[in-house]
Amino acid sequence: MLDLRNTESRIKKVLLYAPTYRDEELAETKLHLDVAAMKAKFAGKYQLLLKLHPSMLADLPKQNDDFCVYVEKETELETLLPMVDVLITDYSSIPFEFAFFQKPMIFFAYDLDAYDNSRGLADGYLEEIPGTLCRTTAEVIAAIEEPTMDAGVVQAFSARWNKYSDGVSSKRFVTFLQEEMERE
Repeated sequence: MLDLRNTESRIKKVLLYAPTYRDEELAETKLHLDVAAMKAKFAGKYQLLLKLHPSMLADLPKQNDDFCVYVEKETELETLLPMVDVLITDYSSIPFEFAFFQKPMIFFAYDLDAYDNSRGLADGYLEEIPGTLCRTTAEVIAAIEEPTMDAGVVQAFSARWNKYSDGVSSKRFVTFLQEEMERE
């Protein structure tokens, strides 16, 4: 079980790198973020959590150290998000949930054109992402050093994608089902 409650971890800010899967990499895990460069720049100030998509068949070798923690694939993202200061992702759906926290997001789309050609991107992906688009680890590092989060953009993104997540959506759904059953 991942436990970041110790004193040393609480002092550091937490980065979460949670990429989505690629069809051609389901059996062979490749990490395109240069962890060594990230560690050289941020060790002592940040802790990097690496969380692969659960569909990945192969896992990364577990080489946890004071900077990088490999999170088990089975760990639910929802348990990690409250402790994360900056999310690094790509085409994953995790920004929808993370937007609730109103924290910076970095979109590491190193393979943007190839991914768009093979899987396809959501319409308006580049216009919709509520954070900095990066194609290299150097750009990710720069985005962490100089965060440019626009709270209004993140709020608008969250409002659009989470408009029914208001604490009573289950109640609304049950009411809807009851009304439908009564009509029959």
